Amino acid sequence: MKAQPAIKSYYFGKGYRDLWGTIKDSWKHNTKDAGNFFLKAAQCGPYALRFDATIDNIKKMFFHIAALSVYVFGGLWYIILSSLHILFLGTLFIGVYIGFSGLWLFDRIYRWYYKLFRACPVYHKIDLPIYYCSNIKCGKKHDELRPGPYGILNRTCECGEKLPTSFLNGREQLYSVCSFENPDGTICEEEIKEGDLTKPIIIPFLGTRSTGKTCYKIALTKQIEENKAWKFGFENDNISREFKLSLNDFKQGNNPGQTNEFLPKFFEFCLEKDTIKHRRKIHLLDPAGELFSPTTSAGNKIKKLPFDYFDGAVYIIDPFAIKAVRDQYGVDENDATIKPAGNGQFEIFEEIINTLKENFPKFKDTQTKVPLAIVINKVDNFDLEDKLGEQAATDYKYQNKLKTIEAAYNKLCEQFLLDNGQGSILQKLKVNFPKYQFFTISTTEFRRVDAPFIWLMNQVDKDFMK
Repeated sequence: MKAQPAIKSYYFGKGYRDLWGTIKDSWKHNTKDAGNFFLKAAQCGPYALRFDATIDNIKKMFFHIAALSVYVFGGLWYIILSSLHILFLGTLFIGVYIGFSGLWLFDRIYRWYYKLFRACPVYHKIDLPIYYCSNIKCGKKHDELRPGPYGILNRTCECGEKLPTSFLNGREQLYSVCSFENPDGTICEEEIKEGDLTKPIIIPFLGTRSTGKTCYKIALTKQIEENKAWKFGFENDNISREFKLSLNDFKQGNNPGQTNEFLPKFFEFCLEKDTIKHRRKIHLLDPAGELFSPTTSAGNKIKKLPFDYFDGAVYIIDPFAIKAVRDQYGVDENDATIKPAGNGQFEIFEEIINTLKENFPKFKDTQTKVPLAIVINKVDNFDLEDKLGEQAATDYKYQNKLKTIEAAYNKLCEQFLLDNGQGSILQKLKVNFPKYQFFTISTTEFRRVDAPFIWLMNQVDKDFMK
């Protein structure tokens, strides 16, 4: 552990110095007492074989015997008592170390078992953030605030403030920032709101420009907020304001603006249940669609995306980006009402797959276990609801004796893509994302927009969804 702005625990420094000092002082006193007797013997003069020197000889012999006794018996007692002292303190120190190691190990294993970590707003995955001293006049940064040499349950900052060192006694209540070290040596230091007992769920939205990712994010958040199965809340005031403004525009018929940032910060909110020990913090990522385009020189920006630890993804399809669908309904590619996405949405999906395989180890294999929700948006237009909506899926299920409505949605949507010349994308899906599920939604009418999220949560967090 590197040096911290705190006072080291007695058991990790001063205790050893005190022990050595006590042993050293004891031996010094022993040798001093023996030396005093030798000095007194010397003061009696030399041994002499005269009758009148008998008294001095006796005194001298007494002092010599006393000095030797101090050395011999005092040394023996010194060894015995020092050994008992070492044994007592050693037992105490070992007990402390066992307690410290146990607490340190429990802290790490507990968070590993329940998958509790921090997801920085700009995608860094960190085990422990930098905590600030709770004394507002101090503000010292503690980047290793865990049980260790500076304290077991608590640490004393240089200013004298006591700081908790574990989630067991309130560490998560301290103000914290991201501890990730950038390639140039600087520290990220983005504010991190979630505490030790929060489990992050990372869900990126994939798709080209104008597929409706941002609208979907707002509509989805609204339905999640209204769901009575959990308690919903924002931790970040800026995100809360952004959501309320976007929702107000959305209800007035003004769609939220498109994402212009290649790498926007996470859109975050928390979900809690009384029956679940740890709350969930949902991190939605809505990157600009151009990020994955083969014509975009995004460079290393793609590598910064959280694809090495995200839980599931939502791939949004605009059916009117397919030329065959536009021709069928007589929709111009520049239609101002429907706003079709570009023709390259499936090429972008292929680019996404290539990007994942090139940059993220968990996607090196042919198939990944990451669940993918494939969302066909804008089904409120023309007769797409009749073809791909809930009633159509229900009818298809019973007519074909399928076990689940999800299987019916998959069959309907796959056939829709095949009929419109998009069979190649289905093959790539089955090869690369065997755990996928189709959904059909309308963000403008808030129709089934939470179904993909609920499905993903059931795939990645069954305990919370019970």
